Amino acid sequence: MRITLSNSKVLLIVGIYRPPSGSLAHTRQALEILAEILDLLPTNNNSHVLLIGDKNINDLESTTERSMLNELLASFSMARIQLPPTRITPTSATSIDAVCTDLNLDQVTVRVVATGISDHTGQLCSLQLTISLKKPTIVSRRITNLTNLTQLKNRLALESWDHLLGCSDTNDAYNNFIATVTLILDLTCPPRKSRSGRNKRREIFCSEEVRELKRRFLEANNQYLLSGGHGDRIRANTLKKSYDLKLKELRRTFNSNHISTSYNKSKAIWDVINCERNPNKVPQTEIKSLSVDEVNITDPDDIASCFNQFFVDIAEKTLQSSAVASSHSPPTPTVEEVYNGLVKLNEFTATNEAELVRTIDSIKQNPSVGLDEISSRMVKFCKEELLVPLVHICNLSFQQGCFPSKLKVAKVFLLHKRGKQEDMGNYRPISFVPTFSKIVEKIVITRLFHHLNINGLLTKCQHGFMKGRSTLTGWVELLEDIIDNIENGYSFSGIFVDMSKAFDCIGHELILSKLSFLGINGRALCWFSDYLEDRS
Repeated sequence: MRITLSNSKVLLIVGIYRPPSGSLAHTRQALEILAEILDLLPTNNNSHVLLIGDKNINDLESTTERSMLNELLASFSMARIQLPPTRITPTSATSIDAVCTDLNLDQVTVRVVATGISDHTGQLCSLQLTISLKKPTIVSRRITNLTNLTQLKNRLALESWDHLLGCSDTNDAYNNFIATVTLILDLTCPPRKSRSGRNKRREIFCSEEVRELKRRFLEANNQYLLSGGHGDRIRANTLKKSYDLKLKELRRTFNSNHISTSYNKSKAIWDVINCERNPNKVPQTEIKSLSVDEVNITDPDDIASCFNQFFVDIAEKTLQSSAVASSHSPPTPTVEEVYNGLVKLNEFTATNEAELVRTIDSIKQNPSVGLDEISSRMVKFCKEELLVPLVHICNLSFQQGCFPSKLKVAKVFLLHKRGKQEDMGNYRPISFVPTFSKIVEKIVITRLFHHLNINGLLTKCQHGFMKGRSTLTGWVELLEDIIDNIENGYSFSGIFVDMSKAFDCIGHELILSKLSFLGINGRALCWFSDYLEDRS
């Protein structure tokens, strides 16, 4: 572990363990490995080392092993701090745990603590050092607790929406709607400044019952250390097992509650897994520098601009670098040449409050927000109060073949995939679109799928983006087909294609021509065209 101290100095904390062995040759080999480790550490006035762990070399007896360890430490300007017995049994008391450092010994204090967790005592090491603290980033967040959301719901219920219902233009209607909602949101759920990037410490697994079990075990263990009796040993071991089982039960309960009460179950599960793997790991939340054309960029605005331009140009660059990119598309057959009796979709049918309620209920509840700072949790909580304006906006959008411009702006979050954090190519963008955009999209999808189904335009081989189907059902169907053909004596071969930046490289013209080919025309096609245009 590396800790940054004041004046650009660092403290390196190294934990080691040496298995017990009575062989002097084994000790020499272990100390040679320790010397190799210490050689790798920087040796200068700006770096200090704290070496801790179970060395299994008793510091209370003058032995050859003890002398060899002290001589090795002295060669690196380090010393072992003298400790009282750290492992006590009815027949022995040894100090085999060690704290070694090149710091001034006046700056280090070590206290031995009986924890009851192991047959070794704990060593609580305190350092009198000055560390440099990172200046916290202050961000503004809305407080969306139950009280504030209830106030938001009550205030929205008083709104008449007459000014919105009189609008005949989609953009005017939505602009009036979002302005009103934002004003009420500022009054009921005002933003509050808070620190960003603070470590979320896991809850301590402790209770009165655990403290009592620990106290009883320590008393029984002390009695065993004094008497050495077989009965006292069995009693201490039994109490220790009860103590350990209770700690495990509390940990399981905490993790289960954390997952069950989380909005995002998958994220909560990975939080638990990652905490167990590395409880001290802090996720990267801020990109401090970026390397562009061998120039190091540190200004946050410049970093954002570089990422923005990089993702805007990535599709064109991908197509240019592709050896199979075609400069023209083959002629597309007309609908009449392929489908006879195709029922065309010229405009979307109007929605109503009942459909809107079902749509809002189907949206996953999570706290993430777009630029409008309105989460799906807020919308689901206040859905009854928002039905009238949303129905009007959706129907205006369908009638005019127009998608509200303010819903075309996405907030982009960068997810680091692999490799160096200074390389833009190692990031994947995740777009947070407004929740109201998701609602309109879901309503349009129901109409699009209805059109495709009644015309029989969906192949049974389609597994992606289909209700009740997934990559798993696709693999099952493929494997069953392979097995059936093998049993019939046939051979098979497969071609697997991974398209680079597949969704980024699909041109809008191709999408619209595909929709037209499938019988979507008129205002319905205009709606899709407007939906794709002028996004940012």
